[in-house]
Amino acid sequence: QNPCFVLIDDLDKFWVEEPVLYELIRGLLLEIYDWSRVPNVKIIYTLRDNVLYRLERDYRSRSYQREKLADQQMRLQWTHPELIDLVDMRFARLARSPGSAGTPRLENILPKKTNNRPSGIDYILDRTLNRPRDVIAFLNNASRLAVGKNRLVWDALYGAEQAYSEGRLRALFDEWHENYDGLDIVSEKMLMGRKPRFPISDWNDGVLLDLFTDGQTDGRSWLKSHSHEFDSMYQTDEGEAARDFASLFATVMYEVGLIGIKNYSRESDIYANARRPVLTAGDIHHQSEVHIHPMFHAALRTDVR
Repeated sequence: QNPCFVLIDDLDKFWVEEPVLYELIRGLLLEIYDWSRVPNVKIIYTLRDNVLYRLERDYRSRSYQREKLADQQMRLQWTHPELIDLVDMRFARLARSPGSAGTPRLENILPKKTNNRPSGIDYILDRTLNRPRDVIAFLNNASRLAVGKNRLVWDALYGAEQAYSEGRLRALFDEWHENYDGLDIVSEKMLMGRKPRFPISDWNDGVLLDLFTDGQTDGRSWLKSHSHEFDSMYQTDEGEAARDFASLFATVMYEVGLIGIKNYSRESDIYANARRPVLTAGDIHHQSEVHIHPMFHAALRTDVR
């Protein structure tokens, strides 16, 4: 028989209300698993991390087992050369439009590397989560500051960064809102205005008390539930409560891409990727160092001096 491929996308669109949406997606994934026994049919679906994590956290059942489905999952990840090729292909497509002159390449319109500055390409890519949407958003913001010019100079890149960073931060909050309602408050209280790298011990009981007693937490179900738990632990052991919740929020901010973690002086910092998408609280200790992702430095007013 002829091989048949079925491609399923847009599962994160709200075509029905919760919790029916997640129950239907769970049923679909289990059905796709059963169809894997049919040799000439391949069903491929795409699913964002936040939807998958919500399924595994809130909608698990005896039939839905993470281990059973894990061997059929592939986490998509873009390399820097692939992202550059993608942008160049978009340029080539635009150059075929009427009135276009020549086909630009990304390396030719961005500043070159010098002794005291990275290349423009590296500067942009370091401020992305290695996704096409991030690169395109940065270039679009920079292009608005270089109308009528055939190159993007450093002034355009620096000038674009604030709006780009703020836009990416808002998009991240929107993307993970269902999973972590109140993540915007957490980032404001725990990351705003800090150095780009700092010890996790800086998140002491004073920082966490300021977070949980903020009136903005009212109505934020995820954050409110942690507030009650923290209050109970704090009455027993203030230091342990601070350490446990600093680790908890670190794992969440790592998972969504806000921060990286460095555990030892000789170890490179770790950011969430296809090989290490999540960390557990046990992966973080009192000597761990938090690294705010460069994408969000401008939006979080990170003190890079």
